[in-house]
Amino acid sequence: MASKRNSASTDASASLAPTSKKRRVGSGSQVTPHPASHTLEQLLDMDHQDLAEYAFGIQGALAAAQLPALEEDTIIVAAPRPPVMSAREIRDKAVELRSRIHRGVKKLMKWQNSCKLGTSRWSFSTGVASEEVVLRAFRLEKEKKLWKQKKLTRAEFEACVGEIEKSIRFGYLAITSKHVTLKWNADDNTFTACGQYGKQELRYLQEAEEEGSAACQAEAAAVYADAAAEEAKAVAEKAKVAASDAEVAAEEAVAAVTALLRG
Repeated sequence: MASKRNSASTDASASLAPTSKKRRVGSGSQVTPHPASHTLEQLLDMDHQDLAEYAFGIQGALAAAQLPALEEDTIIVAAPRPPVMSAREIRDKAVELRSRIHRGVKKLMKWQNSCKLGTSRWSFSTGVASEEVVLRAFRLEKEKKLWKQKKLTRAEFEACVGEIEKSIRFGYLAITSKHVTLKWNADDNTFTACGQYGKQELRYLQEAEEEGSAACQAEAAAVYADAAAEEAKAVAEKAKVAASDAEVAAEEAVAAVTALLRG
């Protein structure tokens, strides 16, 4: 009788014991990697579909991170990929990307001393739905190999996004670098454009120099010389202030030593 009870207890325990289950997901895709983090400004610049795709990628990455250790016979599947965009959707997103870049770069332009020489740097990054949108936005041909960086002339860049200028108190700021660098990160669908900006007059003089006008070249040299002179003057004034401070400190030190000796 006791033997039968033990046998029944063993069978009940076996039925309650956890069994290993195979985790199956749909076939033909990969686990979506966690996209790189974006700033709040970049997220605000995204349109609804880009933002939805970005959130979709985060959701897949979180689901993958929460999976327990898989057994050898487990089938690994990821969330389905976003649907392929039509030619019209790519065109519309390319137009929207151009507008977003124009607004973003203009917002980044702020007056600083390096603007006098046209060497202030700007860099704008944003999330993009796919590589095809970037290629369409800048009229580029798709290459067989994955590209990470390209260079456009300033004229080619502004032919796509429009001429960018920012009003300041005594004039305008504009892109002054002869080339604009485009970068594409396929891992997290991030696009970056970067270059230099400064006083708009410098840009016009650069364009005149490229046309080969001797008079304009002389004028450009004079502008650069004036800017360099202003920088040198500012450095000299700082040095003068520092020397004055050092002289006052020395006088105070002498007075302190004299007071100690008299005491």
